[in-house]
Amino acid sequence: MKKMFAAALFVICLLGLVGCGTAANDNATEAFDIPKEDLPGFSYEETMYPFVTDGVKFSGDVELKNEGFYNIAKSEITTGNEALEWAKLECTISYERTSVFYDSSTDMFLVHFFTTENGHRVGEDFQVILDSDGVIHHTIHSK
Repeated sequence: MKKMFAAALFVICLLGLVGCGTAANDNATEAFDIPKEDLPGFSYEETMYPFVTDGVKFSGDVELKNEGFYNIAKSEITTGNEALEWAKLECTISYERTSVFYDSSTDMFLVHFFTTENGHRVGEDFQVILDSDGVIHHTIHSK
């Protein structure tokens, strides 16, 4: 009986580690060692559209950075965990949660750093967009 209880407790704990995150996409997932092809998708073009469209005004609550990154070396990124570790060097906010997405059509990752409270995102969030060579293309800081 003790072994059965211990096994059940182990499974519950394991499921807790592989839980889903909450981000701008309902398919967000924690970034363990998931191959990039198995990560939830995002659209790089849709994510960047507001920043390249004429006439879009920002209230100062969103900051897009396109250069001056800490990570300037190349490193092959093949899993969500590798993308997360590479993106951490660029993140400038405190966070509790992360989610990693992949756009197979552009070979780009989006790593999202954020905090939740009672199941809702609170405070600032930070997104790092990088390619499979580890080259950081953009960071998006929402205040």
